[in-house]
Order: sequence, then structure tokens, then C-alpha cells
Amino acid sequence: MFRGARWNTRNKGGSTDASRVRTCPNTASSTGARLLTSLCLFSKPMSRHLRFIEDTPRGRAGQARTAADAGTILFAEGPLVSLHVNPEDVRACTHCLRPIGRISLQLQHAAQLQRPPDIFTSDEDDFMSEEVPCRANGCEARFCSAACEELAHSIGGTHSVLCCRGSASRKAARHRFDAYIREQEKGFYFFALAERIVANILARYDQIRCDTCRDSRFHRPDARPCSACVSVARAPWRPFCQPSWYEIVLPLASVDAPTTRVDEVITFRASMRDVAARALELLRAALGDHPALRATSPEGSGSSWLDLACWGRLVGLARQNALEVVIENPAHPVVSVLRASRGAGGEAYDALLRALPTPLPNVEGAAIFAHLSCLNHSCSPNAEVQYDETHGARLIALCSIARGDEVTISYIDEAQPVARRHAALSEYSFSCDCPTCEGELAWRQRLRPRVAKRQKGTGV
Repeated sequence: MFRGARWNTRNKGGSTDASRVRTCPNTASSTGARLLTSLCLFSKPMSRHLRFIEDTPRGRAGQARTAADAGTILFAEGPLVSLHVNPEDVRACTHCLRPIGRISLQLQHAAQLQRPPDIFTSDEDDFMSEEVPCRANGCEARFCSAACEELAHSIGGTHSVLCCRGSASRKAARHRFDAYIREQEKGFYFFALAERIVANILARYDQIRCDTCRDSRFHRPDARPCSACVSVARAPWRPFCQPSWYEIVLPLASVDAPTTRVDEVITFRASMRDVAARALELLRAALGDHPALRATSPEGSGSSWLDLACWGRLVGLARQNALEVVIENPAHPVVSVLRASRGAGGEAYDALLRALPTPLPNVEGAAIFAHLSCLNHSCSPNAEVQYDETHGARLIALCSIARGDEVTISYIDEAQPVARRHAALSEYSFSCDCPTCEGELAWRQRLRPRVAKRQKGTGV
């Protein structure tokens, strides 16, 4: 589903955000240009172990600057956007995805109980993190701290765009968008991530808009903002691979058993184009009348820059560049103790254990990073991405890496047979030729004649 990565509570520490100050291109205003400080692919990542190089045979790639042993932290950064995928299973912070509230409330949520179970002797034992509601009336977002809530609403914060801000009509429109994309068997997570990419672009626009754009927002509501400011706001996303999602998506059957006919794929992709068009219509209604949505496409078509072609590329960007996030549920130790002492705590404890799902769900999410998302794939990766408690990710060496070696991660479950791995990689628009794949394919070619001969001799 997503490129693999895991939460690791043993790895503490902050993230290393590479940033660069860029100016708004519209410098004709009397007050001068606004500044844009952002995590940006044009910046040079600060790491003594890793550098990113362009124009390799496999596109952009990470390369070891120095030799590194297994367990070395090669690189660290925070996400551009992130998404909580399973809020129905685990309660988590809208901004950083950290589990929130009391442990008893997490158990109530997971077991779908009417009230929290009374299993703790003190509030201190039950405490996991704060639970701070969004400042806007009617908004359902929750945060793990006042600092996270402030970051989410700050200039450039994605939630500053997605928040309903007390508007019942925007809240209803957002629910319609969420309900529609959840109905789709393929693409729900990628539509939701693409929504956050759009919100990130709009939030960046709010941060750097020039005087002309400010006038169009506050004094001339029917005017179009300048496309130059929107272009700068979109800049951090341009270096990513952006295939149109509905031109690369495949039916689920073609991944499990890649025998789908070409005409079936064409029909399926046409239906997915219609799905994307409807999702875009609902998204624009949910975003309201944000001034940046009135900016025209830089290609000179005269239409809004967020048209179906752009939306399809953003969904494709989310599909091909998202990293999976799995954060361990802090209630696991409590449930383990309860199960180990089953029967000793009385019927109330036993009823709780019967109601809890097995295994207890973790926080599942996805994130896109400016640099880590651009690492190439290998079925025998020499690194993996791990997450810490600061809403950041670290690239950890899995084995000894020599200076100059390409640093790779796995996009899929590399324990699968080679045919299933290649089928799973089909939507990434490349065929893996790593040493593991080449070795397994070579053995298949060498063994196939012998297997056929043996079957013929036994009459099979």
C-alpha cells in the first residue's frame, strides 16, 4: 500500500529540517516581497552520511557520503504532510499522529464501549497525553498538546486550511468528501493525502501572497490572484514523480494475479478518472472560496490550476511517494497484563477483553517527506525509515554501507515471491532489477526446464 516504515520508540530526538528562504516572485508591490521559509526539495539536506544526487539512471537517488555501520542514523527530517488512516480504531493527534488522551479512553474507543473501563487506581496511571480540541467550534480535530494545535493553525499549517472554522456548510462538505473517498476500494488513502497536499499549497500561498493577492482576497473578491504566488507555493512539490493516478492505477485482480486483459485495464482506468473528477468536485466544495483556487494554470489554459489533470497528478504523487507510518498503541502493555491475569480481575475485566479486537490496533498513517520519499527501491534494501516521537523520521542503516553506495529502502513486503513483488511494484511504473530479483529470476529460468521434464516423466 505505502512504502514501508515503522515507528520506533527507542529512537528519540528531533528532526533535521532542511530549509531555505525563498522570495515571492511578484516584487513590484510597494511593500516588497514576502518571504517563504519552507521545507523544500531545492535545499541541500544537512547530513554527513547522506547526499542526494540528480539525473542518475534511476532518477533522483540517495548516496552514502561516508561508510556507515548497521544502526547508523543516516538522515532525519519532518514530513511535508501526514495522514491518520484509521481514526475509527485509534484516537490520535491530527497533526503529529501521536496517540492522545487517557489509556482508558483508547480502550473504550477500540472496544466500542459506552463508557471508559474502570481499571486504573489513579489518574496518573491512566494518563497518556493531553487531548486538546481544535479552537474552532464544530471542528472534530484533536491534538496531543497546545503546541501541536498551535502548529496546525499557524501560517503554513495544513489544518489552517482544512478546518471548518465553525462553518456548518464547510463541515458538511468535508464529510461528503470523506464519505465518498472511503467508498472507493482503490485510492482512499491517496485521495486523502492529495487533499493535504492541496491544503499545504494553499497554506503556503497564505504565507507568501503578495499585495496584489491580498487585494484580491480582501477588496476584490471576484478578482484572480496572481499565478506567480501560487507557483511558488507549489514549488516544493514539483520535483516529485507525478504520474496521473487514473492512468497508472490497476484493478486489484491484476496485482493478485496479473492476467487482466488490456481492455479491462482501460475500462477500469476510465472509471477511476470519473471517480477522481467527482472527488475533486467535492474537495473544491469542502475548501470553500479560498482565493488561491481562483488562480489560473501557469500553462496558460485560462482554467484553474487545480483542474482534473493537476488533481490526478497530485493523487499519483501521493500514491508513489507516501511512506507508511505505524505507531504502537500505548495501551498494549495494559492489555497484555489483563490477558495474562484473565479471570483474576472479575467479569468486568473479562468483558473488556472479549470486546477488544485482537490484536489491539496501532495508529496507522502515511506521510510524504521532501527527501526520504525520493529514495529508490530495492528488494534487498540497505536502510529503513523509522519514526520518533517528534513527528519526524530517521533513515537507519540495516547493514554496513560503503562510501558511494546508493541508499535504498523497500516500497513493498520484500519477503513475497518475485512475481508478487513485481506485481505490487507495477503501479510505480518500473521493474525492479535489484540483485535479489535478478537472482530469483535466474533460478526460475534454470529450474523451469527440469521441473517440466520431471512432470513429463511422471505423467503429471
